[in-house]
Amino acid sequence: MPDKPISHAQRGVSLPELFFTLTIIATLTTLTLPVLSMLEQEESSRVLRQFLYLVESARSAAIRRGRTMTLCPADDQKNCTGNWQYGAMIFVDINVNRHRDDNEDLIASVQWRDLEGELSWRAFGNRQRLQIDRFGGLTGQNGNFTWCPPKHSAEPAHQVVLNGSGRFRFARDSDGDGYREDSRGDPLRCS
Repeated sequence: MPDKPISHAQRGVSLPELFFTLTIIATLTTLTLPVLSMLEQEESSRVLRQFLYLVESARSAAIRRGRTMTLCPADDQKNCTGNWQYGAMIFVDINVNRHRDDNEDLIASVQWRDLEGELSWRAFGNRQRLQIDRFGGLTGQNGNFTWCPPKHSAEPAHQVVLNGSGRFRFARDSDGDGYREDSRGDPLRCS
């Protein structure tokens, strides 16, 4: 049986072509890693800014309406949950029971769908619902709102610290070790 000539469609890839392709893939991968890290930073900043927006909105609404507002974690616009991971809402808390009843107006809400990382609120008495009185102050709720990056991330944790008057500050890396410090000066750690 005579040998058939090899057509271009059946020919393999040469070694230089393979190296060239691998070089392009490696270069593109190297260029995308910083972008992924930047997206994580943007996500944590976005979530913390939205949380602060909710706090400021609750303070403003409480003062304007002369009523207590409750800010709580929520996965819908009706019920408070114990998990900040999915979103939060503010409502007029007429009876000050920290639960949204049918006659209580929703002031604002935010949803965090497909959030990378973890969110948590830590406060005196471990209450997961913040109440803002008619003067704009937090009712015994000094605390901090922390974003912890996903386990595979090199991004450090971020934190917003709130005092009783509703004023805030961001945790900073004051000693230059790459970790922001909490209110006691200890590095923020995520479990």
